[in-house]
Amino acid sequence: MSEKKRQALLIEDDKAVALVTRSMLEFLGYEVSCAEALQAGLQHLDDLDSLDVFVTDLSVAQGQIEEILKECRQRQPSARRLVTSGRRPTAIEATGAELKDVAFLLKPFDIRKLRGAIQRNP
Repeated sequence: MSEKKRQALLIEDDKAVALVTRSMLEFLGYEVSCAEALQAGLQHLDDLDSLDVFVTDLSVAQGQIEEILKECRQRQPSARRLVTSGRRPTAIEATGAELKDVAFLLKPFDIRKLRGAIQRNP
């Protein structure tokens, strides 16, 4: 019997960044579903039986990062949540409680930083 692969969902609108991030997640042992747009990504939350890692770019969230993370938390409560951005997240750091179980990853990042963020995230 083959072991079930861990599942990751990546929402990233930059195709080059998505390709590299997807490759890193696959190297780490995840089967990766990708979406370039927010609504398509949220649809994947319902389509997947289980989700281990949810990664979204802050700019794709279009100012709705708290709502997106809440949706992920409700639909896939066991998923580890990561937010990536090329800018420091001063706007989302102020939200406190909603982000207590979310890792932030500053771009550019390498596979060690990605792995560390996934492992540290509760």
